[in-house]
Amino acid sequence: MKNQHPSLWLKYGLDKVASFVLLLVLAPLLFIIILCILVGDLAQGHGYRSPFTLEKRIGPGRPFIIIKFRAANDGQLTNVGRYLRKWYLDELPQLVNILKGDMSLVGPRPLPEDQYYSYLPEKVASRGVLRAGWTGLTILEKDASLTYSQMGERGFVAERIYWETLQKGTALQILRMDVWVMWRTLHIIAKGEGL
Repeated sequence: MKNQHPSLWLKYGLDKVASFVLLLVLAPLLFIIILCILVGDLAQGHGYRSPFTLEKRIGPGRPFIIIKFRAANDGQLTNVGRYLRKWYLDELPQLVNILKGDMSLVGPRPLPEDQYYSYLPEKVASRGVLRAGWTGLTILEKDASLTYSQMGERGFVAERIYWETLQKGTALQILRMDVWVMWRTLHIIAKGEGL
């Protein structure tokens, strides 16, 4: 949101500090996950493969590479990968994306190029401006009883609410909403409702 809301600079600054602290605190867990992925590959006879996947995403309006833990081999979830997806642990390397400034802790989810351009600008103008989020209101709208299309529409509504808060809210209101989204996200993770 170039020159539109000074609170965003504070938000993105706090994102970098938080991601750095989280990377330090979670370093032992990250190391254990890497070890489990590598040992799992060897046990299944795959040999060495990178424990990470790199995927091209768009946001805001430019491509970047999103980092994830590899949860699958040749399109099939690995034994370790099932747990990574269930608890959203495959998303942890995106803390590096946040530290680099490619992403934010909270914002619209990063989309593949084809989906991104099909949604802009008719659906969600914020995607052309805001950094993609590690989590966001869209994720909180996840509901297994809805179709993919219904989920998408609910996600768009949630993103508009977030966009309006960023445009009109104070720095404190934005921080409060981000903390609330992170707290709700932790509840979803704790339930193990991934996959």
